Amino acid sequence: MSRLVYGFNPESKEFNGVFEIGDTEILPENTTLTEPKASDGGQLMRPVTWNGSSWDGKTLAEFKADFNTGSEVTPEQTQASLVLQIAALQKSQETQAALNANLLLQIGQLQKAGN
Repeated sequence: MSRLVYGFNPESKEFNGVFEIGDTEILPENTTLTEPKASDGGQLMRPVTWNGSSWDGKTLAEFKADFNTGSEVTPEQTQASLVLQIAALQKSQETQAALNANLLLQIGQLQKAGN
């Protein structure tokens, strides 16, 4: 038989993996039998750290709340942004094509002068 242990970095105490050990093996250093879960049994988001008796980290709801600005981006806004990006890329490509043509002309003139 075996059991799962949960490891953490000895300095930062940050979760660093799940390891399997035999039932009779001594608990390795910097590991615990306590599964890294929120107090409500839900998932913890990184960074997840060991405080000596339990795991600390943001719940999924807290994590999402940190990134919720209250305004959702609409598909129309996304499309408008992409159209502007495409226009900028096309302009950049046209500028690059003009520079390339100018460089080819200069190379031709230099080759002609060298002969």
